[in-house]
Amino acid sequence: MNNPFVFRRYTMWCRFFLILAWMFSWVSIFGQNRSDFKINPDPAGSTLTPEDSLSTIRVPDGYRLELVAAEPMIEEPVCMAWGPNGELYVAEMRTYM
Repeated sequence: MNNPFVFRRYTMWCRFFLILAWMFSWVSIFGQNRSDFKINPDPAGSTLTPEDSLSTIRVPDGYRLELVAAEPMIEEPVCMAWGPNGELYVAEMRTYM
């Protein structure tokens, strides 16, 4: 190992593997045991009307929340954007591609 380039390559790979081993050790230490986590295969379905869902949303003082569009006016929304004059544009995808 008299060649300094070989020594640098050797130390670079050693550092790489040490860092990799350190990362995996932290993942294994702080990984959570989720064996007792149960998923309900048949959750209770609860749908709210648009007016009821407005009452569940909190907004800061001085702000207000308004319903501007709901079903059946909008059926399958995929994107929305505000126009330059304050208009709300909603793109729908009514069919499966």
